[in-house]
Amino acid sequence: MRQARESPTQQAVGRRAKSKTRLEDAQFLNIDLDVRSRRSLGALVGAWPWSYQPLIAEGRPNPRWLILNPRRVVVTAEEAANALIQHIQDLRGDARVCQSQIMWPIVTHALEFGLVLSAILFALLLGVLRANPEIMLNDYPPDIRAKWGPMTKRTKQQRVLVAGLLFVVGLGIVEWSLKTLPALAGRDVTFAPAFAHFTIMFGTFNVLDWLVLDCALVYCQPHFFVLPGTEGMAGYRKSACDTRPADRVCSRRPRATLLVVLVKGPLR
Repeated sequence: MRQARESPTQQAVGRRAKSKTRLEDAQFLNIDLDVRSRRSLGALVGAWPWSYQPLIAEGRPNPRWLILNPRRVVVTAEEAANALIQHIQDLRGDARVCQSQIMWPIVTHALEFGLVLSAILFALLLGVLRANPEIMLNDYPPDIRAKWGPMTKRTKQQRVLVAGLLFVVGLGIVEWSLKTLPALAGRDVTFAPAFAHFTIMFGTFNVLDWLVLDCALVYCQPHFFVLPGTEGMAGYRKSACDTRPADRVCSRRPRATLLVVLVKGPLR
């Protein structure tokens, strides 16, 4: 007797049913806080006596690595995350200093690369303004854009090339910063240190962009910055310093758009 075979449709339905069953059987277990450092974590071990220290080759607890679990029983991921955050907030004395020292290399590294990113991109943007300020037409005030008129076809083509150059250079700096970060952090880079690193790095760039390109450039008004035929217009007298740096992150400026693209790429 031949055994009846299932049709492809029946097989697909069966696979979906099994997959759905597996998803329904999944349960929340726990969230761990993995802490590694080039320094001793003895102060944190004293503050969190229930934490676990993985063993090294000699069979002794690793003094630079601990794994923290919520001290109380939790049933959801949100409760576990809030419990871990509370454990960190409750740190006092030497334990608080130890926790700060863990993040300090990441902070200084991010500040340094924020300065590097700013210096290189500022030099490129100033070179673009000197070569053809019309490329940055969308960054000028509305009255100046209205006086100047639409961007020429040649400038639009140049704008695409400039955007590509800025993206490649910015991406290269981001990759450089990521490659050198693990050695400073003393551990593999996970989401939390990477998020802190890029927040500080791009925040530094944003503040310097606001101070140097928007405030200082508008105040000094070098000749290559002023579009021909728009000299003395009111838009040049309205300083961009009236806009706070935090407000500029949400604007649709090309440089802000570049930052969003660069942040999303390495964190995916």
